[in-house]
Amino acid sequence: MTRANPAPVPGRARVIDLNLDSFPDIVLTLDFYDTTNKSHFTKTTIIMNESNDEDNFGSLDRKYTRLSKDSDSPLAEIIKQAGDTGSFVAGIDIDEDGAMDIVL
Repeated sequence: MTRANPAPVPGRARVIDLNLDSFPDIVLTLDFYDTTNKSHFTKTTIIMNESNDEDNFGSLDRKYTRLSKDSDSPLAEIIKQAGDTGSFVAGIDIDEDGAMDIVL
């Protein structure tokens, strides 16, 4: 039996240091299936690896914070722009300005 369309990838995870603090953050693009509309959509989630000690930014005592699209972080804009269609994420300093550029 041959399928007309290959099965979608259920999601992708990328470990990227988004805020350039030398600790890896996680970006997930997850595929979901809406059984009512019989359609696929994706959701993007960003999990930040942050210092648990605000006085010592490089502390090894870490916490993980999930960003939402309503977060006050500038990275929340990535989640807003991805909407229901983001399926791949990559991070690279494209313009070589020392800041991570995100391709989604």
